[in-house]
Amino acid sequence: MDLASVSARTSCLSCDAEGLAGILSLGSLPLPNVYPPAGAPVDEPRFPLDVGFCPGCSLVQLRHIVAPDQMFSDYLYFSSYSVSMLRHAEALACSLIADRQLGPGSLVVEVASNDGYLLQHFQRAGVPVLGI
Repeated sequence: MDLASVSARTSCLSCDAEGLAGILSLGSLPLPNVYPPAGAPVDEPRFPLDVGFCPGCSLVQLRHIVAPDQMFSDYLYFSSYSVSMLRHAEALACSLIADRQLGPGSLVVEVASNDGYLLQHFQRAGVPVLGI
């Protein structure tokens, strides 16, 4: 583990209150979507994946933050690259628009919206969107 690239949080990311309570530890894991070159030793750096709860504002959050330059230096995932994923997103959006009767007075919010592959279908149908 590269401790220089991980900072342990003791205060809340939202309200800055001290005293995050640990609620779940999934141990130390390698970074997602990192693919070592073929034949390279499988000695990937591992980072703690611990979830904490803020007693001040009730936000559930990760307790360790990996430096963005390490997390995204070789980020290979683009959801809109997959044709089958785009088709699924379009079918899902059409289904939700019909089932929930979504329209110009609605708002679709997607947390972790990545590159907007899902929200684009709501937007084309005239439904306001917010990607976070």
